[in-house]
Amino acid sequence: MTHNEWKLGYLAREAVRNVFDLRSRMYLLVVLQVLLGVAVPTLLAFETQAFEARIASLTEQGRNVIAFQSSDPNTTSLISRASCEGLASKPGVVAAGLLIPAGSVDVSAVGDSIPLLRASSTLIPQLGEAAVVIGASLTTPSSKTQEVIVNSNASPISAVVGLNQPAGIGTNSALVIGLTARDRWGAQCLVRLQPYAEATTITPALESTLVVSGAPISALPALQEPDDPVAEFLQRADRFFPLLLGLVGGISMVISLRLQGSEVAVYRLAGTSSRSILLLIALQATLVSGVGALAGAAASVVLSAFYPDPSVPILWSVAMGAVSAIAVVALSVDLAFRRPTDLAKDR
Repeated sequence: MTHNEWKLGYLAREAVRNVFDLRSRMYLLVVLQVLLGVAVPTLLAFETQAFEARIASLTEQGRNVIAFQSSDPNTTSLISRASCEGLASKPGVVAAGLLIPAGSVDVSAVGDSIPLLRASSTLIPQLGEAAVVIGASLTTPSSKTQEVIVNSNASPISAVVGLNQPAGIGTNSALVIGLTARDRWGAQCLVRLQPYAEATTITPALESTLVVSGAPISALPALQEPDDPVAEFLQRADRFFPLLLGLVGGISMVISLRLQGSEVAVYRLAGTSSRSILLLIALQATLVSGVGALAGAAASVVLSAFYPDPSVPILWSVAMGAVSAIAVVALSVDLAFRRPTDLAKDR
């Protein structure tokens, strides 16, 4: 029997007709691949939202809030204001500054004996908007500047309601004012790291830049976490689920090809070479898997608001399509080399 090699253009046209013809059984595989492709970014969106909700909850409890202070409560350590506030510009840091207790005050429309704190504006940025920041737990949040009277003083003071701060900062139930020119040193330097920052790596580098007078200092996290939630999320076993979906799509295509063994036999009996048959299978697998990858990429764009980095679900969608195509070719090689008479029996 003479074996004919098909030109690539003819093979590509044949593959397109076999895959996208509505009368073809492979058309159902295209629909399946689309569903699998959309499932990948959808699953990642649910996982990402659950993870971000967990991080938000831990952040409110004091995750990545670090207090630099004396290692020994019986000794005194003073930290330079300039070096502490300088931490606010370091990579991975959201806010940093001194926090100094300053007694208590009576505040009109708020309450009596309210704790008073002096803080760096680099720690409480709202101090740049008003002279006083009212703790978020003391009054109803408002974006408008208010007028309050402190200690029955006849002169109202401009104040704003503060943003809710995580545990460890300690300003939610206090009145906060800015530092004075005399506040050049403080016993405690507070630092808020970015929610996803690795505190164990960043903290030593931050501590090394602080200028300290007196006893040595140590870094005390506001929240002791037994496990790193970011590492857990990145190392979760189901992160490979898109690849499993790709394998499912590939196996489905292999089953379909084997059920169409008689159609492959027709190509062989017509003289088509094994090489051309294998290339035709590869092209069909690439087309079907490519549609799934494109569907996943499109869904990733639609759901982009749910991901910190939309490129991640797109890459996983492409990986799913690649696994699907590779699985088809790897599990269908024998179809290109089996005898046509045997293939004709596979119906």
